[in-house]
Amino acid sequence: SLSLSLLASTPLTRSTSSRRVFKLCALQLSTIFSRCCPLYPSFQSLHCLPRTSRMSHFVDTHCNFPTVLKKLNCPSLADYCDRHCQDLAPPRAILSVASDAATRTSTYDLISKGGNGKVSLHAAYGVHALYGDDWTPEGKQEILSLMKEAGTVAWGEIGLDYHAFDVKYGYTPPSDQAAIFIEQINMALECKKPIIIHTREAEDETLAIMKEHIPHEWKIHVHCFTDSLAFCQKLLSSFPNLYIGFTGVITFKKKSAAIQEVVKSVPLSRLLLETDAPYMTPVPHRGTVCHPAHVSLIASKVALLKGVSLEEVIEATNKNSKQLFGI
Repeated sequence: SLSLSLLASTPLTRSTSSRRVFKLCALQLSTIFSRCCPLYPSFQSLHCLPRTSRMSHFVDTHCNFPTVLKKLNCPSLADYCDRHCQDLAPPRAILSVASDAATRTSTYDLISKGGNGKVSLHAAYGVHALYGDDWTPEGKQEILSLMKEAGTVAWGEIGLDYHAFDVKYGYTPPSDQAAIFIEQINMALECKKPIIIHTREAEDETLAIMKEHIPHEWKIHVHCFTDSLAFCQKLLSSFPNLYIGFTGVITFKKKSAAIQEVVKSVPLSRLLLETDAPYMTPVPHRGTVCHPAHVSLIASKVALLKGVSLEEVIEATNKNSKQLFGI
């Protein structure tokens, strides 16, 4: 009712266009929300930027970009930007992670083409905890070779996943994951590459392996974090150059309260933005293919949860991705 009364006090004529009326309504509502909700400006800032610059400073630090392009029926980065970044412009950099044999070739082919002048493409290679069958002598040599490529910035994702999957999926059982994890850690250290870690429902085991095999000062990205606050705090205190990555999970309406508390606790100086695309699509786009431009929605949620401006999130996470991956 307040919005209507404010709008009613604004002189309107027959020549006033519907677009003008809409803008007046939006302006009045914006004023009301900014007065009633102190965190509103963090969310508002994302949507008030011009489309061409709204997202141009973000980095998506973890996705499977070839799979994203395939699911969206896009033959190239340029086509993706033209067709799927009309409302949210693409990020300035994308880190595409190939964690199985099937995606290594497609990732290399895509990264070797380079970006499009506005978006830079980078890669990481490794064998996921659940795909131990891909950790073969041939696979090891292929990854070692890819580590020498200019576009490769990290080894991963690697780690432990003790979630109780149905045996029909044929995933590597927990009993076989640790040895592969440790071997890949050692090879990443030899290659002097940052390590991207996947961990789920294996907190004690993951931390124990990391403390025993990874040097204290090593650069680490614990991606798509969904575990406990206590585990997060132990990771941050154990490794000063470790960063925690958050995905669209933090925007979910159900079962996200715990992870949102983790977001609040992680200093901006230790936080990364990632989509894990094509999965984990953030609200309000649930049910569609997740893609790198959605990282802006994750950033906006981080700003809202932490009570800071979107600009602060941009500045901090850009600095973090630069320090960790050089991008």
